[in-house]
Amino acid sequence: MGIKSLEVRPAAKCIIDLPGGKFLFVSGRQGILNLVGGGIDKYEADDPIKAFFREAYEEIGLTENHFNNIRSVGEIVGPVTTAEGREKIAKWTVFRASLIFPASEIYLPGVTEIKAVHSLTRNEVNTDTHMSNLARRAIDILAEK
Repeated sequence: MGIKSLEVRPAAKCIIDLPGGKFLFVSGRQGILNLVGGGIDKYEADDPIKAFFREAYEEIGLTENHFNNIRSVGEIVGPVTTAEGREKIAKWTVFRASLIFPASEIYLPGVTEIKAVHSLTRNEVNTDTHMSNLARRAIDILAEK
C-alpha cells in the first residue's frame, strides 16, 4: 500500500496581537478557530503579504492600513481537512502584526464564511477544543518571535 500524495495548499496567515496578551482569531461555518488569512493565489506566489492583505479584507474588512508592525515570523506545514472533507497539506507563511484600533471595531463584511471574531490568551489557545491545530502550532512556535 503506497503513501497517498496530498495536495499542498500555500496560505498566508497572521498572528494578530491584541492588548492584554491576547491574539485575534476568526471562526467560520464549522466553528473552528483560525488565524486571519487564507490561500495564496498563483499571482501572489512571489509576495505572500499581498495574499494576507487580500484575505484580511475578504474575511474581516481590514486593509494593510489597519495593521501596525507587520513582519514575517516563519512557516508552518501540516495536514488539514477542508470544509468539504478533503485532506491537504497546508503550508502557511505566517506574519505577525498588531491593529491600529480596538478589535471591537472590526466589521464582518457579511460576504464571507467568517462568522465571528475571537480574542484568546495563549493559555486559552492551548486549551480551546475548537482551535485549528496549525493555528495552535503557529502560536506555540512563532509567537515568541
